[in-house]
Amino acid sequence: MKIVLDGVIFEQQANGGIPRIYQEILPRICNLDPTIQFSLVTHGKIRSKWSPHAQIDHRPLWAFNRYIQPGTHLWSLKKRVRSWIAGLSLGSQSNEIWHSTHYTLPSKWKGPVLISAYDLLIERFASIFDESLYHQIRREMKRCINAADGVICISETTKKEIIDFYQIDSSKLYVVPLAHSEVFQRLPLANLKDDRAVLNREKPFFLYVGGRGRYKNFATVRSAYEHWSQKEEVDIVVVGGEWTPAEKKWLVEKKLDQNIQLLGRLDDESLCILYNRAQALIYASLYEGFGLPLLEAMACGCPIIASNIPSTVEVAGDIPIYFDPEQAESLRNAFDISLNEVQNKKRIDAGYLQLNNYSWEKTAQQTLNLYQQFSA
Repeated sequence: MKIVLDGVIFEQQANGGIPRIYQEILPRICNLDPTIQFSLVTHGKIRSKWSPHAQIDHRPLWAFNRYIQPGTHLWSLKKRVRSWIAGLSLGSQSNEIWHSTHYTLPSKWKGPVLISAYDLLIERFASIFDESLYHQIRREMKRCINAADGVICISETTKKEIIDFYQIDSSKLYVVPLAHSEVFQRLPLANLKDDRAVLNREKPFFLYVGGRGRYKNFATVRSAYEHWSQKEEVDIVVVGGEWTPAEKKWLVEKKLDQNIQLLGRLDDESLCILYNRAQALIYASLYEGFGLPLLEAMACGCPIIASNIPSTVEVAGDIPIYFDPEQAESLRNAFDISLNEVQNKKRIDAGYLQLNNYSWEKTAQQTLNLYQQFSA
C-alpha cells in the first residue's frame, strides 16, 4: 500500500502541534504495517523534521516558492502552482492514496484523497486574518474538504463545525483523536526538588503554555490576575514566545513583572517538570480544535483551569475547573477554587483515567485503518 503524504505542514511550522502528529504516528503506522510505503513530498525549505523510518521516502519536488515573492495576493497562485507541480511530478495515480497534512490537492489525481482537518479557526475568528488572505484560505479549505474522499478530523468538535459551516456529508468525516508524548508523566518528588535549572523558585505558580494572541485569550488571564486578591501568593509562569512591547509595558505599569515570568520555548522534558510543579495549568482559549496541553497536564498530575469551550469539554470531560472565557471574574473564581483545592486527588485520578482514551498508538492504528479502507 502506497501513501503520498504532502508534507506541506513541515514547511509551514517550525514548532507546533500539527507537525508533532506526523512525527508521532508515521513511524508507528510503518511498524503496524510493514507493507506500507510513504512518499513524503515537499516543496522547498523544511522548517520541522519528521521521524525517519525505512518505509518513509522523502521526495522533494521543485522548490517554486523561492521564485514567487511574498504577498497575500499571491497566496492562491502558490497553491495553484503547488498543485500543478505535484500533479506533473507524481502523475495521475489511481493505485495510491493522497493524504494532505494541510489542505492541498495535486492536479489530475485519480486515486483516493484524504485531507486532515484540525480546526475551523478561520470561520470562528476571521478578524485575525488579513482580509485578502482570509478569503483565499477559506476558499481553498472548502475546496479541498469538498473534493476529498475522506476528511480526518482531530475531534468531534472539528467534525461538527465542518458539517455546520460547509454542509459536508458526515459519512465522509472520520474522527481520529490525538494524544500526548510519553515524556509527560508524574515525576517523583525528589526529582522536582533536585532540578531547579528550569525554574528556580519556591513560590507556587499557575502555568500558561502556548500562544497568547487574540483567541488564545491571554488578555483575560492578565486582567483576572491583575485584580485577583491573592496574586501575591501565586505567580504565573508563561511558556512560549517572547513578550511583545505592549506586554512588557503592561507588566511594568501594573508592577507585575516579578509576578508573571516568561520562560520562552522549552523542550518537553523541561515542560514536564513545570507541569509537575504547577499549582494548575491555565488553559484559557476561546477556541481550539483539540488541546494537547490538556492531555500533557493530566499525564503529569497537574490540575487544570480551563475555559468552557466544546473541544476542551470533549477532551477533558469534567476534570478541569471551568470558567467563562469572556469573564475575568469567572477566571478569578477559578483561581480561588484551585488555591483552596491545592492538589485535588479526585480530579488528578480522574485525569489519569481519562488518558486511557488517548494514545499515539490508537491514533496511528485508526489512521492506518482509514488507509486500508480507502485502498480496498
